[in-house]
Amino acid sequence: NDGHMDILAAPLGGYLISFIGLGNGTFTKKTSVMPFPGAGNVGKEVDLGDFDGDGNLDIIVNSGSFHINMGHGDGVNFTYGGYIESPGP
Repeated sequence: NDGHMDILAAPLGGYLISFIGLGNGTFTKKTSVMPFPGAGNVGKEVDLGDFDGDGNLDIIVNSGSFHINMGHGDGVNFTYGGYIESPGP
């Protein structure tokens, strides 16, 4: 909500890492990670949107199933909201 670009990464290990933009072209890594249970070892795709209609950005990660992390409105704290099974190829 500060207008600065942030980065969200889904590396190996089944968790998300956020890097918060400082507005001067540099970023600070959040020390806490956001696990998403059942996501396996690889997050293939990450997207943001307001999936629950509360006005806060949420995170959805595709790793075979779609795992949703609900945002608290601060851009940093999220609560795991469950998953939706992929219908397959």
